[in-house]
Amino acid sequence: MPVFSNVGELDKPKRIALRAPRVVIFGGRSLRASIYEMHLRTLMDACERLKIQEIVDVGPPIDQLRTGPLPVVRRGVLEPSQISELLSDAQLGVLSYPAAYLAKSTIFAAYAAHGVAPLLVDPLSHENEDGLAGGREYISAQARFDGECPLSAVAQAAHSWYSNHNLARSVESYVALLMNSALRQ
Repeated sequence: MPVFSNVGELDKPKRIALRAPRVVIFGGRSLRASIYEMHLRTLMDACERLKIQEIVDVGPPIDQLRTGPLPVVRRGVLEPSQISELLSDAQLGVLSYPAAYLAKSTIFAAYAAHGVAPLLVDPLSHENEDGLAGGREYISAQARFDGECPLSAVAQAAHSWYSNHNLARSVESYVALLMNSALRQ
């Protein structure tokens, strides 16, 4: 089963058009550092084309943080509720993770649970076994953003995908498995 968000979930996320033109990057130091070091150009191109005006960085401090022309607001380590609040008003969330295992990422789950459009900066690998697809539930690094990028459609698709196995549904599945097992004994 895919993993669920460890920073909360929203039943009805705010529409992308009503959110601040901001991207959130959060997680462990090494994952975030790889975005700034290896994928900065992809990040800046996406922000420019999507008219993103600021980057919010959440997590343990990165000593030598390379940035581009956009302001980066360093928030440090935050409580889950504070991360949830940031995500509920962001348009885009960036992560560096293999596409084939995307459903195993708690960061992807957090973006999807909050109706944030995920941008996957790693080169696209194979479609993933959980049915996620670039251009549908996430934006791939190869996206060209010609004309209007469907941020809203991607955010809605990611949230719909997530809501099929959110925390409540995961609990239901585990209870059903345990009940089935108990009945067989």
